[in-house]
Amino acid sequence: MDKHKNKQLPLFPGVSFEEFFQQFHDKELFTFCNAQGESKHLTGKMLEQKVKLLVEKLDTHLKPQEKVILILPQGLEYICSILACFHSNVTAIPTSIVSIMNGTELTSKIKPILSDSNAKCIITNTVFKKLLEDDSEFSNKL
Repeated sequence: MDKHKNKQLPLFPGVSFEEFFQQFHDKELFTFCNAQGESKHLTGKMLEQKVKLLVEKLDTHLKPQEKVILILPQGLEYICSILACFHSNVTAIPTSIVSIMNGTELTSKIKPILSDSNAKCIITNTVFKKLLEDDSEFSNKL
C-alpha cells in the first residue's frame, strides 16, 4: 500500500491538501492570540510549508498507522502538527498538556500515555523537549 495514497483523498469534496493550500495561498486561515494578547496567523502558503516540513520528518521516521504523541500547547504549531499527522497517515495522540510545568510533573503525565499507546515518536516544542530530555525513557522518542 502506497504510504501517500491518502494524499489524493479529498480534504473537502473534490479538494486535496495540495489544492487546498493553492486555493488559499495568500489567505489568513488561522489566527491565534496568546495570553499576552499578541496574535499570530498562518496563510495557506505558511501552513503548506510548515506541514510539508513536518511530513518529511514523519515519513522518514514512521510507518503508516504508527502513533505519535502531541505535547504542544494550543496554537498554530498544534494545527500544523495534527495536519501533518493526517497527511502522513500516522495516528496523532493529543495530550492535555497546555502549560509549562516542571519536568517531573510532565513526565509523570506522559509516561502512562506513552506506555499505553506504544507511540513511536513525540511531537513537541523546545520548551517541553528540554523538560523531557532528562528522562531516558523519552530521549529516543523526541
